[in-house]
Amino acid sequence: MSPRLSLIVSFFSLSCFSPKHSKMRVEAVRDDSGAGTDASPALVSLSSKNRGTSQFWRSLHKVKHLFKWGAIYKAKGGRNVGFWDDVWIGTTPLRIQFPHLHKMSSFPLARASEYWKDGDWSIDFRRSLTISERASWEELEKSLPTSLVDDECDEVVWALDRTKVFSTKSLYSFLSNRGVCVKESDNIWKTKVPLKIKFFLWQIENDRLPTASALKKRGWQGSHLCCLCGRKEDVNHVLFRCSMARFIWCGVREALAGKNIPTSWEDWRGLQLVNEFKLPKCFTMFLFSGLAWALWKTHNKMAIEHIYPTQAMQVLHLGVSFMQKWRPLLKASDQEKMKEVVDRLKHWAMNFCPSVACVSDIEEI
Repeated sequence: MSPRLSLIVSFFSLSCFSPKHSKMRVEAVRDDSGAGTDASPALVSLSSKNRGTSQFWRSLHKVKHLFKWGAIYKAKGGRNVGFWDDVWIGTTPLRIQFPHLHKMSSFPLARASEYWKDGDWSIDFRRSLTISERASWEELEKSLPTSLVDDECDEVVWALDRTKVFSTKSLYSFLSNRGVCVKESDNIWKTKVPLKIKFFLWQIENDRLPTASALKKRGWQGSHLCCLCGRKEDVNHVLFRCSMARFIWCGVREALAGKNIPTSWEDWRGLQLVNEFKLPKCFTMFLFSGLAWALWKTHNKMAIEHIYPTQAMQVLHLGVSFMQKWRPLLKASDQEKMKEVVDRLKHWAMNFCPSVACVSDIEEI
């Protein structure tokens, strides 16, 4: 989650959707029309100015529009509800439901209370309405509430969660996948590994690891080639296609009685490969986390500190040590099963004997 998004979710969760929301008041601020208004901090932040304010407040203003994506207003006084821009009639803003009327409005940024005059709705248009536009206006007028009470405070409910209460998870899910559940991403965040390793897996999934090729696109002056084999360095190369990585995956294949080795992230998370090792998906992600983190740390040492392992087997032992360290994070019943997997890898490593066939298997796929 970006720092700016963190600001908005923490601020709105504390102010707008707090149980004490109805009792909260702040100093009156002047809106675009020059009128003062009392509102909750969250609603004020959507209309207040940010020039000359703190970095926190300026950052909040840059992402405040995200709040409106999930907020549905219940207009009672109408002072905090944008007539055309906010969702308060139906499930979309009125400017989308009635685009022609919105374009002709003399005050498109007006609030609902500004259109409620003398007990009736009165909207100023830039010209007279045609017959079809008059029909649209009549349709709009029928959908509007029959009255507004000046002293009443407007309410907000959150449409992106079943509970109608704001949550960071619901907003982040909507921003990431428009609310659609992505199984691959869920598997990453449910993996029983340290939080920083989950972020590492997320970077792999979204191709965000700072490899040489990625850094080169950002203006880095170094080489985009792998420091070990001289080929283009990207995520799949570091974790699957480099000679050292292929040695590790060949070892996993032999230790777990598989038939193929993964050549990319898509291969590893594929159902066919998971079934091939005859392990639950949560175990395969746990296994991958330990080995991938070992490969990444070793590769960084080679590229940055110029420290090379004397044997590729050291990387496998490092990956096994990570899995042993993280094993207590698993459920008690799964810890024993994972111990069996780790023991099979250790047994293969202890009995490994280099041969010509093994080397050719690593060099050519």
